[in-house]
Amino acid sequence: MTTITTIASRLIELCNAGQFVDAYTELFSDNAISIDPIAGPEPVKGLPALIQREQDFLANTEIHEVKVSDAISSGSYFSVIFSLHITPKGGESRRVEELAVYKVENGKIVSQQFFIDRN
Repeated sequence: MTTITTIASRLIELCNAGQFVDAYTELFSDNAISIDPIAGPEPVKGLPALIQREQDFLANTEIHEVKVSDAISSGSYFSVIFSLHITPKGGESRRVEELAVYKVENGKIVSQQFFIDRN
């Protein structure tokens, strides 16, 4: 198993179990960045900021179901699809599907980018 495959498998395992903060703590570089159209136009930089953003999301969102696809990889990148059933506080229940692309360097995730169709 390659480093990419090992990291991808562990990310899938943790996220399918709802352990999103643990995934950041265990798998991400201290200097990781995240590009997420839902979080805003600017990348979030640094592990503490990524963890804080995730904790804020979890505090304001009820997650009914999460499924993460098998990963596909090429070189230092891998990708998965997140399928979520969520209810934001004060909002309506909805299903969300995101494509996530990760880059790995030196055994840690250094970047993630989410793609979501808003139609």
